Amino acid sequence: MIGQLGEEYWFVAVSYVFMAIVALWLWQFFTRAIPSPFGGLLWITAFALLFAPSLTEGQGAHVAPAVVGMLFGFLNKNQEQVLSNLLPILLTLAVGCLIGFIYEAFRRKPRAALGAAVHAAVLTDGQPVDDKPVSWR
Repeated sequence: MIGQLGEEYWFVAVSYVFMAIVALWLWQFFTRAIPSPFGGLLWITAFALLFAPSLTEGQGAHVAPAVVGMLFGFLNKNQEQVLSNLLPILLTLAVGCLIGFIYEAFRRKPRAALGAAVHAAVLTDGQPVDDKPVSWR
């Protein structure tokens, strides 16, 4: 399959991936200003729209972004093509949300333990619960 692809296709594919990475990097600056869960969801949505794969139709079928096929089907009023290209986008979005959920769960676990310790220290004015003074020696 690699030998069948033309030189022009590789240039277009590498250019698309590079520009999509640049677009996601720029999109990250926008999503930082948005509260945590919504900013992450917007970033994952942009990633899914840019990188969800699909196959073009015809004799020389190539891998292409699913959003292009979806827009092409929308312009041609072909509902079957729209839905068949929407599926990889939704799958990429679901996998990204799952990975983001697992990442946030592990990232917030140490923060919650630290927050509970700080909260207990504030409630007791820095003194242990058994009312013994704290020695800083």
